[in-house]
Parts: sequence; structure tokens; C-alpha cells
Amino acid sequence: MLGRLDGGEGLLVADLDLAAVDRVRASLPVLANRRTMVNGVARQPERIG
Repeated sequence: MLGRLDGGEGLLVADLDLAAVDRVRASLPVLANRRTMVNGVARQPERIG
């Protein structure tokens, strides 16, 4: 969900479902082998195809 912060600063706040992001990434071979950052640490991807 994206929206503006109070005060008109124009900043966006994202509330992402990381499991959904991973499912989409896994479904696209070009993205499947990229690393995902979790709490600032790169997580090794699972090899697909």
C-alpha cells in the first residue's frame, strides 16, 4: 500500500508482502536468480530452470 505521509513531504510508504514478491520473482526466470535483501543481508536465491 502506497501513500503520502502526513505533512505533505511527498514520501511514499510501502507495506509489501514479501512472500508474494518471492512468488512473483520465482515465476519470472529473469528475476528468479537475483538475491533478496532481508534485514540488510543478501539471501541466496534458489536456482530455477
